[in-house]
Amino acid sequence: MEENQNSELENISAMKKRREELGLSQRELAIKAGITTQTISNIENGRYKKIKLEPHQFKKLCKALEWQTIDDVPDNWLPPVMG
Repeated sequence: MEENQNSELENISAMKKRREELGLSQRELAIKAGITTQTISNIENGRYKKIKLEPHQFKKLCKALEWQTIDDVPDNWLPPVMG
């Protein structure tokens, strides 16, 4: 279980790290991605299991983070996507 938690924290920090590399606040990322600031905060703080992103929202989030292909997205970094 501890290994799973470490993996989740690494994935969460990957998104936060990328956002910070781009010089974006949570609010700016939320606007670019078309989702709420609270959703960004929840993902970054490990509460993303409660979040269900629509596929188009996930796509916009990846685009806002300038992850152009699936290979750019960190391994195992996938919040739940409805679809």
